[in-house]
Amino acid sequence: MSSDLNHVPTWVDLSVPDVAAAKELYGSLLGWTFQDQGPDMGHYNIALVDGEPVAGLMQTQGDEPAVWTPYFDTDDIDASVEAVKRHGGSVMMEPMEIPGNGHMAIAVDPTGAVFGLWQDGEFSATELGAKHGQFAWTECVTKDFDAALPFYIDALGWDAKEMGNEENFRYVTNGAGDAAISGLFDAAGVLDEETPSHWRVYFAVSDTDAAIQRLVEAGGKLLDGPEDTMFGRIATVVDPQGVHFMLVS
Repeated sequence: MSSDLNHVPTWVDLSVPDVAAAKELYGSLLGWTFQDQGPDMGHYNIALVDGEPVAGLMQTQGDEPAVWTPYFDTDDIDASVEAVKRHGGSVMMEPMEIPGNGHMAIAVDPTGAVFGLWQDGEFSATELGAKHGQFAWTECVTKDFDAALPFYIDALGWDAKEMGNEENFRYVTNGAGDAAISGLFDAAGVLDEETPSHWRVYFAVSDTDAAIQRLVEAGGKLLDGPEDTMFGRIATVVDPQGVHFMLVS
């Protein structure tokens, strides 16, 4: 998906305790093959669909949570990081070079949702897509919509468009209609006390119900859905290592 909008979702990666088990699961579920980048890159694995990179897998360090993290592109990662700080966010990982690939940083919005920033080098990452196994969508699920929205407008330059603004549903996208590239969901009345604001990621599948069955058989769980929506058949699931994500067909 090419776009003139700022900070397009360009990558997603999984931090997980057992990378080998994750590769087996996601390889079966999403049809991924993998390229291990070797010891110099901490055995970071790049997942491929039809030979094209779609996601990354790496081992958690210390007490890091197991989680999927989306990354947003930037032409100037230092300027993007400074904008995050200036508008109420914080930075977990300052910009660092991934030799031969590009530059990355990890940031946190004012409501606690973690996301990445990526400046292309030789590795131009990926684009949102609808093919089985592709990174299809990402949205911030926030407990403080009124703090998150101005942050994404001011820090990341969102062209914010209301998709829903009702008493029990507020949702804004970066970009309008089919050109939208990411979302912000008011989850103040949805998330329980223990669940923080977070970014969640969607993966495209050819058949949501079949994917759910395969995931459950592999030890994962269905948390919500599947539900038919105007955007496809959607389900919220958790993998056997406790990582939440979405399926859509």
